[in-house]
Amino acid sequence: MQREAPEAFSVEGETETTKKLYGLDDKTTEIFGTQCLMARRLVERGVRMVQVYHTQTVERTSCQLWDQHGNLRAGLRANCVATDKPIAGLLKDLKSRGLLEDTLVVWGGEFGRTPTAENTDGREHHPFGFTMWMAGGGVKGGIVHGATDEFGWHSVQDKVHVHDLHATILHLMGMDHKKLTYRYAGRDYRLTDVYGKRRRIPIGLIRSSCISGLHRDASGCRGCPDAYPGDPARCVRGGRGSGGRVCGHRPNRDDGLRGRAGPAGRTVAAHRGECR
Repeated sequence: MQREAPEAFSVEGETETTKKLYGLDDKTTEIFGTQCLMARRLVERGVRMVQVYHTQTVERTSCQLWDQHGNLRAGLRANCVATDKPIAGLLKDLKSRGLLEDTLVVWGGEFGRTPTAENTDGREHHPFGFTMWMAGGGVKGGIVHGATDEFGWHSVQDKVHVHDLHATILHLMGMDHKKLTYRYAGRDYRLTDVYGKRRRIPIGLIRSSCISGLHRDASGCRGCPDAYPGDPARCVRGGRGSGGRVCGHRPNRDDGLRGRAGPAGRTVAAHRGECR
């Protein structure tokens, strides 16, 4: 690692076109853009999990940049401007290099913010209905799942718990969340507790209660309604694709921890700066 890490984290050898794609030519987007570019470099070198954590802009540094109980008008705009171009550049770059199909990108934070004001220029914590999105790694794009009431306060349609998100992400990574169970102090423990269920709806943009997930089944199929455009043998439900591949991975017949092969071989988690 000591030999490989310096080169992996160095972006100096990237082309000027690539640097501009991530916004490295602009002080406003340079910091987060550099992080996103590093994420791509790690992914293409085989790193399985990368977290990009937004904690710094040209104006301020904080582990809670998005925790805007005050100064919302200026702070939210600064955060969006600093992150929008870099994350778009990451998605475009991954896709152009053929990495997006088996790299799952998850964008989200700790929770949502209230649709009402806190004091004069802020918003309070809000876990009852907010948005996350995913891209690549088997996600079917262009889909919005779930809806809130007319005030944006409560999720009222297709409610999904955070445990469902975890179960779905693990499935996309080729793991059955129920097999990650261990016995301790007389009860069973797992990341998804006893509630998580893998979502059976292919979704790209998540707007739901707590958060949501997406669907990929292990059953093989050809020419089904869920097939990828231009490749009817490659099914979003995990069917065998062209060349005997299952959405980015060779079929895995082992029923052990990994279960059936998932479409995503890597995960990039872009997290807004909120911590407790």
